Amino acid sequence: MSRSFRKELFDDAALRLERILIKTPVEIEQFKSLASKAHGILETNQKSEDWLADAPDEFKDPLMDTLMTDPVLLPSGQIMDRSVIMRHLLNSNTDPFNRQLLTEEMLIPGKNKIKL
Repeated sequence: MSRSFRKELFDDAALRLERILIKTPVEIEQFKSLASKAHGILETNQKSEDWLADAPDEFKDPLMDTLMTDPVLLPSGQIMDRSVIMRHLLNSNTDPFNRQLLTEEMLIPGKNKIKL
């Protein structure tokens, strides 16, 4: 979100909407509220990213570099987060590391050492 969201753009758009009367005052307030909520999400995500940056690599998914909450062992020996590999399996029934056949049944649940 940080790459595509800039609060200044929302503020500028709101000012333009007010100036040229494209939207009603209620709609403009809703737009400002949306911008405020998006900015709050951005700040939360940035804090989360800062916190996760210190996490050991063994706790991060190797494809998405996100903290794993439900690690599974693939037949190739790689460990991934279940949600990431399940999304991959929706598009391809292969192991992303060696392109061998992979199905959900082949995933082995891992022991989660992560305590949030």
